[in-house]
Amino acid sequence: MAARLAGIRWGTAPAAARRVPLVSCRRWAGASSDTVYDVVVSGGGLVGAAMACALGYDIHFCDKKILLLEAGPKKVLGKLPETYSNRVSSISPGSATLLSSFGAWDHICNMRYRAFRRMQVWDACSEALIMFDKDNLDDMGFIVENDVIVHALTKQLEAVSDFIDSAGSMLQYAVAFLKPTKISARQLPPSVARVDAKSRVLFPLGLGHAAEYVRPRLALIGDAAHRVHPLAGQGANMGFGDISSLLHHLRTAAFNGKDLGSMNHLTAYETDRQRHNTALLAATDLLKRLYSTSATPLVLLRTWGLQATNAVSPLKVREFFSQTSKSLAH
Repeated sequence: MAARLAGIRWGTAPAAARRVPLVSCRRWAGASSDTVYDVVVSGGGLVGAAMACALGYDIHFCDKKILLLEAGPKKVLGKLPETYSNRVSSISPGSATLLSSFGAWDHICNMRYRAFRRMQVWDACSEALIMFDKDNLDDMGFIVENDVIVHALTKQLEAVSDFIDSAGSMLQYAVAFLKPTKISARQLPPSVARVDAKSRVLFPLGLGHAAEYVRPRLALIGDAAHRVHPLAGQGANMGFGDISSLLHHLRTAAFNGKDLGSMNHLTAYETDRQRHNTALLAATDLLKRLYSTSATPLVLLRTWGLQATNAVSPLKVREFFSQTSKSLAH
């Protein structure tokens, strides 16, 4: 999900079509030495590819040249595996809106995903339990495999590319269709139905945050700017939030005929995203520390916290999820 975006300078050639010419290559040496790009996105993971798509489908960048760099190996699957990947992301409604803006969400809906409207959290060291189960709420989010998201982004990138270098490594997947089943309500903590052979993996609990998101002609997004514990599955949403914010400021610069790499609007992006990301990083790290101990005082504290939160009125719960979605979408 790490990506870096650098505004180079304005191009002079008029647009040949509404969509942005997009070139994908393996490394800097793969591009022509006399080619000037307005935007270079380094990293073709979830966030990097989504950034390239967002720029490629935005009318304000129809006369700009964009380069996507990806150094990883190309992976091709003949069909979507029957077993689910253990690398999934919890996509917020705000992130789904971003993916819909350039058509990627349609591909995801035609493959497989699972919407959820209920969330249950319990403490293994006590009887504390909290449930978010409000029928009048819209979908709280969507569980989507990372492979499915990358496939959707790849399909959209192909539609805005003059060509995709065979030496590049945007992941490509064949499309399969799977109808999701309805979500069943559970009053007790769910049990594990089965564990597929060799499907258990370890995900390191890391935390990192760049002191600066921007420099002249450089902006960090996604994992290049921040790294969060995968406890709540919000890493991808934070990256997509970076895209929405950076795209907004770059769009304003392009509309006003300003230099894309100027610090004037890049600093505004940094201020916007650091305010949101720092709060989420701190909250997630606090939860990680709170639930990684069995000390009696802390167990009592988190038990009281869960019980108190569970007693919050439906109006406050609704407002909580509304504000969470907004913070991840901007």
